[in-house]
Amino acid sequence: MTVPVPCYLVEWYHSVTDEPLDDTAARLKDSAVSMSAQGSRVQLLNLLSVPTDEVLFAVFTADSASTVAQTCDRAGFPPQRVSTATEVDVLRAP
Repeated sequence: MTVPVPCYLVEWYHSVTDEPLDDTAARLKDSAVSMSAQGSRVQLLNLLSVPTDEVLFAVFTADSASTVAQTCDRAGFPPQRVSTATEVDVLRAP
């Protein structure tokens, strides 16, 4: 049995970026790949924008919340909130 990697929900408010969402995702993903290459296990799983509320959410797996925050900082998007989350794969859930 493998030990699950913790998930973290990152939140940003008030139009964190004016760039296209795909570009933001690429910057966060590239930062996660770089951090992982340096020995910190972190992966971007999902990015969700709610433009009408000016909110951006991301879900990461990582060894710690500080690793996630550092990953976001390096991408140029300091997180406004990082919370421990639980991931459920609804495609596999009974």
